[in-house]
Amino acid sequence: MKLSVATNFDNELIDQIKDYPVDEIYGKLPKDFIGGGRSSYMLAPMSKRLLAQHVEHAKEHGIGFNYLLNASCMDNMEVTRAGQKRIRNLLDWISEIGVSAVTVSNLFLLQTIKKCYPHLRVRTSVFACIDNLRKAKYWEEAGADVIVPDAHAVNRDFEALKFLKDNLSCDLEILANGNCLMNCVMAHTHPNLMAHSSQTKHKSGGFVIDHCFLYCQKYKTKDPVNYLRSDWIRPEDIRHYEEIGLEHFKLVERNIPTQELVKRVKAYSDRAYDGNLLDLIQGFGFKTETKRKAHNFLLNLSFFFRPSKVNLLRLLNLKKLCEKKGMLMPLEGEPPVYIDNKKLDDFIRPFLKRSCRNLRCERDCRHCHAYAEKAITINPRFEEECLGLHEKIDEDMLTGKMWNFIG
Repeated sequence: MKLSVATNFDNELIDQIKDYPVDEIYGKLPKDFIGGGRSSYMLAPMSKRLLAQHVEHAKEHGIGFNYLLNASCMDNMEVTRAGQKRIRNLLDWISEIGVSAVTVSNLFLLQTIKKCYPHLRVRTSVFACIDNLRKAKYWEEAGADVIVPDAHAVNRDFEALKFLKDNLSCDLEILANGNCLMNCVMAHTHPNLMAHSSQTKHKSGGFVIDHCFLYCQKYKTKDPVNYLRSDWIRPEDIRHYEEIGLEHFKLVERNIPTQELVKRVKAYSDRAYDGNLLDLIQGFGFKTETKRKAHNFLLNLSFFFRPSKVNLLRLLNLKKLCEKKGMLMPLEGEPPVYIDNKKLDDFIRPFLKRSCRNLRCERDCRHCHAYAEKAITINPRFEEECLGLHEKIDEDMLTGKMWNFIG
């Protein structure tokens, strides 16, 4: 097993995971020219100097650093004179501070890096949406060293994963603890949203209300089976992936407390976890707080103070929703949503023999429904209040009230 682990840039994280099978950590500045896979406001402030020190600290413990250049869209700036200059300046700095690898979603960017920075190991992002061998071969032939397939599409398709593994020369890495809906309808829209809200000089100024995330949260709260119809892999099930030859696994999330990241590394290294599965796959709702408050969804409320862009009064319901879900501060008491990981033993078995690609969930299978009834517990009051807030937020966003079009 070789783990690629998200970093929140706390050096203590490196100290606590160095004895586990961690091959590299990954992260980036909250905002740079290329942008990435998380909106800037979701991440703690980070200077170039502190990032360079973190890279060096990891290197001292035998752990590489992967810098994320995984924006799914760069507004075509990558093929302009000004854009190329900014990209090369960023890559020069990345090389200077000892970064060992980068992650990309753009094939042209991969080719540029391989031509001009051959010392960098390049990994494709899940945002490249690689879900079959033909797509993977394009990237491999362009120079990709590691391919991360589209978790939404193939994480539970063992036939597809084995076919990729058997027919690629480059390494294959699996996102193990994502929490996205399988075959998500927003799999292209959401990465673009996050890319533009993490790019310097973008005309949006980085401002965004993540409607994709809100839709996903509402969908799961409204029908809890969707917590299971997601792309995560239980620690206990890693062995099934190893049996088909996979050894590289990626763990998220970059904006959570150190102790929660360590918990994830330990669980997947041990291939076992006794507790709430959401502890391992969700990016919020913790009882612990990081020193730099990196897990706060609304990390800096002043970021949302944009009277020219949004009706500030209409943001109050969003604030209430974030508070209830533990995005603003640690949760107290029992978790409002609990997925008993041990009650999901054998959940994976049907997927070992067939994929869900051509099944009608509600009529042909209902496997996830049966396990959801057994393993998931939701506080009824929490469910009711959250759905009520979602309805109000949807009303404001879809009618234009959120944007001041209507009073």
